[in-house]
Amino acid sequence: MFEPLIPILIVITVCAGLTIYGKYKQIKLYYTFKPAASILIFVMPLVFIYPQDSFDWFVLAGLMTAIVGDVLLMFPARHFTKGLTAFLATHIFYIAAFISLLSEIYLLSLIPFVTFAYLIFSRLNIVDRKLQIPVLIYTITISIMGLTAFNVWLINENERSLMLFLASLLFILSDSILAYNKFTRKFRSAELIILASYFIAQTIFSVSLVLTGKV
Repeated sequence: MFEPLIPILIVITVCAGLTIYGKYKQIKLYYTFKPAASILIFVMPLVFIYPQDSFDWFVLAGLMTAIVGDVLLMFPARHFTKGLTAFLATHIFYIAAFISLLSEIYLLSLIPFVTFAYLIFSRLNIVDRKLQIPVLIYTITISIMGLTAFNVWLINENERSLMLFLASLLFILSDSILAYNKFTRKFRSAELIILASYFIAQTIFSVSLVLTGKV
């Protein structure tokens, strides 16, 4: 079932590449191709399948709210909090998708994700106090997403569950670099890492709906 995806994956890759290029060199390309890539990522599975279960619906909901977040975060000076809220919803939908596949959580798996949440939040220099609680909530939420994805992989130990865990890690990387770049220290390669890891993560989530065989 993977071969029919190749043409649209190529188009998504081109759109993502133009988004990254545009962020550095031509901002109009960024404004055009970032939402275009996200819309294609959302539409891709719908071309091939009809959602069958709660996992499918939750992932699609996450992909949809991410489109809203993408558009809002293109204007961070005015809509950062709104964009944060949209992506918070995305992570909550992904958590719900993973929970729908779980029968249990390994308690020891909490340790790395609790540690991550503490370390990343402690490194952020958030001057605006109004943003401290929302960013803390967001940090906890992405850690829970990683935790649930990790447990899906631990329980199933197959390629699809590994792909989903990898997607969650890439999304966490994207969000972490975005926060560090915004609140602590800006660095030139930040946008490349943020956008590349984000688009790869979302594409994996999208492709996971099309692959035959459930987790």
